[in-house]
Amino acid sequence: MSGNPASSSEQNNNSYETKASLRMSEKKCSWASYMTNSPTLIVMIGLPARGKTYVSKKLTRYLNWIGVPTKVFNLGVYRRQAVKSYKSYDFFRHDNEEAMKIRKQCALVALEDVKAYLTEESGQIAVFDATNTTRERRDLILNFAEENSFKVFFVESVCDDPDVIAANILEVKVSSPDYPERNRENVMDDFLKRIECYKVTYQPLDPDSHDKDLSFIKVINVGQRFLVNKVQDYIQSKIVYYLMNIHVHPRTIYLCRHGESEFNLLGKIGGDSGLSVRGKQFAQALRKFLEEQEIADLKVWTSQLKRTIQTAESLGVTYEQWKILNEIDAGVCEEMTYAEIQEQYPDEFALRDEEKYLYRYPGGESYQDLVQRLEPVIMELERQGNVLVISHQAVMRCLLAYFLDKGADELPYLRCPLHTIFKLTPVAYGCKVETIKLNVEAVNTHRDKPTKRSERWAQPHNGHRKLELDNGKDVSTLRFLEQDPSREASAGRSQESVEWNRAFTPLGHCPDPLLVTDEFSSLEPVNVNDTFMLKCNEHCILKGSNWSQCRENHIWVTHSPVCKSRDCGPPETPTHGYFEGRDFKSGSTITYYCEARYHLVGTQHQQCIDGEWTSAPPICELIQEAPKPAELALEKALLAFQESKELCKAIKKFTQRLKKSDLTMEKVKYFLERKKAKLKAKMLPLSRLGNRNTPMNKIFSWF
Repeated sequence: MSGNPASSSEQNNNSYETKASLRMSEKKCSWASYMTNSPTLIVMIGLPARGKTYVSKKLTRYLNWIGVPTKVFNLGVYRRQAVKSYKSYDFFRHDNEEAMKIRKQCALVALEDVKAYLTEESGQIAVFDATNTTRERRDLILNFAEENSFKVFFVESVCDDPDVIAANILEVKVSSPDYPERNRENVMDDFLKRIECYKVTYQPLDPDSHDKDLSFIKVINVGQRFLVNKVQDYIQSKIVYYLMNIHVHPRTIYLCRHGESEFNLLGKIGGDSGLSVRGKQFAQALRKFLEEQEIADLKVWTSQLKRTIQTAESLGVTYEQWKILNEIDAGVCEEMTYAEIQEQYPDEFALRDEEKYLYRYPGGESYQDLVQRLEPVIMELERQGNVLVISHQAVMRCLLAYFLDKGADELPYLRCPLHTIFKLTPVAYGCKVETIKLNVEAVNTHRDKPTKRSERWAQPHNGHRKLELDNGKDVSTLRFLEQDPSREASAGRSQESVEWNRAFTPLGHCPDPLLVTDEFSSLEPVNVNDTFMLKCNEHCILKGSNWSQCRENHIWVTHSPVCKSRDCGPPETPTHGYFEGRDFKSGSTITYYCEARYHLVGTQHQQCIDGEWTSAPPICELIQEAPKPAELALEKALLAFQESKELCKAIKKFTQRLKKSDLTMEKVKYFLERKKAKLKAKMLPLSRLGNRNTPMNKIFSWF
């Protein structure tokens, strides 16, 4: 008796799956997952406008990048959900009992979400982003952590520099959801009073007495000084090291790959080949680009491989070679094409497509290994000013993933084309990205993420096919699961026969139906009059007709439909703006914000519904403030200074100097806004809050 072919095929599949499981288990040893022996709660402390949210987001991005699942819980978000509209700083007065109850309840709700994340959602670190300025609040958090066996590490941001505080308010708080009108003068006035409300009850960490047994770091004046107390474990030491390396000074980071290499032309990976003719042309074009940019104090870093060094040598500047910037080590696959790898190492080729981030080449590296290797580069980039990094495709993907906050699933498939420069400018809560493609042709080395497939079946992504006879009997069903590479196939049999029922199809059958991939989708012949139906899984939506029928002329009635994911892709980032939200699944929401001096035009809050965002992305327009009449401003100034002739001379002299300079009025206005904010920050404690008739408030109104 002959063996059952289906059974033999099943055994082969089981054998392959067992082998694949063993190979992948070797590679899934995330070194970062062993950094914490218990969940850690990072608690931010500090007055408003001290950079707590900036530190929270930046630290979370870093920890996720190195493989430690981390999430920010911003108390302001919870407060805005509880109190739909913000009216004034009065909400933050310590004697506003009703508001104090609301604020405490919001904190308790946020801590419950922290608990769920760390105990039920496989999170390792939660960042509680709030002021937490009183010992009472911090004791509440410590008791909560003790009850749930969480470690606690405090990060206190202390700043008494009026320039920094004013700049932070102008850059971030003006675009806050608390101030939809975006009036800078009103925002500055209200927010400074909000700070004064917090100062009344602020109790800084005391390392010498009350808080000597707590684990914490004080960051003073944006990194001018640090005070570290009682670090408990390895992950806390990494957090301290990271915070001691970041800064907020303006700078630009340029990332690009080497010029096209000889191996790029041959389709080979790895190796140490030199530049092609077009690669050398790119090096010259890169030099011209940098000269046009006139970048101050630019540092240039390369790997120790020939193709990056040759690219840098053409720039005519000094450069540093970093071995850790070398391309990912492909091990036994070095200097091979993908076709050769697929032919000589088919199992390895399939495993890499299955889990590219974790896959490690035999004798080589994985993307996860590469992230670990590149961590010192990130630390140095955070310490530096303007830097150009000339590296390789995999290396550049890892660096971009850090700055753009991309996860392990996206990282190995980020597009980093040859002869293209990525200009990264750190902004308030993220990074502004500009792509500059120099006009030199090059080969395309990008490989898209492969779609998961079975041996013969190629269905629309995330769907399943249901084949029925015209009498409604279920003949065959094939279901595809999004995250599971295996396929579940079950062939139903008609009751009339153990074979496929052909009673209705004396004239033969239609060709295998083709899907959007132009691949066959049929397990068995589909007969005349049979109906081809397709249904999508819950997380997908059907686009097009959900059925087709095999006609007598052996042609399908309609084209096969497509199952489109209900999830949305990353939304478009407006120029001079950014958005908050990392979840792009159906039902999730994002919020757009604009940089300082810009206001948002369009829909600020958008939701992902059935694969599409609810509206087009907004734009950020420059705020064109109507200037006050010059005569009125001069009259107020003259009255204030008792019609001083010296003032008239000073104004005339200032106007003459301004005309000679290249400053635009917009730059002058922005400069004066910062000076005004600095003065108000210094003088506000002297004024009486709430009394609009005080001499100090009259002075402020003259600006």
